[in-house]
Amino acid sequence: MTKPLISIIIPVYKVDLGYFSQCLGSSIKQTYYNIEIIIVGDGCSQELIDMAQGYAKTDTRLIIEYQMNKGVSEARNRGVEIANGEWILFLDADDWLDIQACEKLYEIIKEETSATRTIDIIQFNSVRAFENKKIPFNYNLRGGYSCNTEEGWFNLVRRTIQPSNYFKGTTSGCTIFHIWDKLFNKEFLTNNHIHFEKSIHLSEDKLFYFDCLCERPTIFISGQLLHYYRENQSSVKHSFSAGLDSERVLFFHALSNKLQNICIENKKKKTLINDLHICFAAGAGEVIIRKYYHPNFNKNLRQRRLESKRYLNTPIVSSALRNIDLHEVNAKGILVILLLRLRLFELLAVLEHLSESTKERQQ
Repeated sequence: MTKPLISIIIPVYKVDLGYFSQCLGSSIKQTYYNIEIIIVGDGCSQELIDMAQGYAKTDTRLIIEYQMNKGVSEARNRGVEIANGEWILFLDADDWLDIQACEKLYEIIKEETSATRTIDIIQFNSVRAFENKKIPFNYNLRGGYSCNTEEGWFNLVRRTIQPSNYFKGTTSGCTIFHIWDKLFNKEFLTNNHIHFEKSIHLSEDKLFYFDCLCERPTIFISGQLLHYYRENQSSVKHSFSAGLDSERVLFFHALSNKLQNICIENKKKKTLINDLHICFAAGAGEVIIRKYYHPNFNKNLRQRRLESKRYLNTPIVSSALRNIDLHEVNAKGILVILLLRLRLFELLAVLEHLSESTKERQQ
């Protein structure tokens, strides 16, 4: 078999069989054939394994690896390790690709790379796929090359750190740290020792992309819609998470440490640190909603308040809430931060419930 140009890496843990079938089908039916599809089963069900093996019997481009509940970070790292392709495309098992995605990416690689110019990352566009409609993400990025000026690079770093919907003029579609809407040059990743941190199980993609940006990559921006992100109310972002509080603190420390080591002028570093504090405040609000005030948290109101206060007193969280400069934060962000500062948890929970109900009706 000819060495593949693109390796599609799909970690698989728990996913609906129909979703996984659509994901695999969209990969196998790509109009550009010179690819490989690496499926890393991470303690997944036998049904999912059987489905993958069924596809592999008729398509030698499929590679199936197994690991036992090591997490998505190690699954992706294993995929990169065994990948034969020059380029890496990460795909979640419940999402899918446009059938021409790899062909269009190949055309970009062919047209934009030369003996004097290489590309490290190709950023393309993704579509939020709801049950009844599809809405493209609004990245608000100019087409062509990015990150080739100091200001362009700085803005990308900021938007990687910033939480969605907390800054003036931003929407959830403005977040750019995801990995499933990008094609990564494998040599760039391996030469710079960029990998997913196995101890981090939430927002691991934000840390990964932050590490990429720290190496000042050459990024090509394409506005083509090549990926479909499945939005469903059963997804992790809507569910109860018993370990969310400790997981978020691990992530906060990891991102804070990375930012402290970045080489940048003091004024810009202060701006990034403020973005970081707002990111931590948004994460703290998520913990309150998805754990301490979630219906599945088996505690009375007094215990919920005590747990919430204890969490906000965690040094890295309390410092962030205390030191945020609100001048760039939008109304929603300011409200959440003030409610956290005032310990008005019940009101925060009510507002979040109303917000989610409104979103569901709009979908």
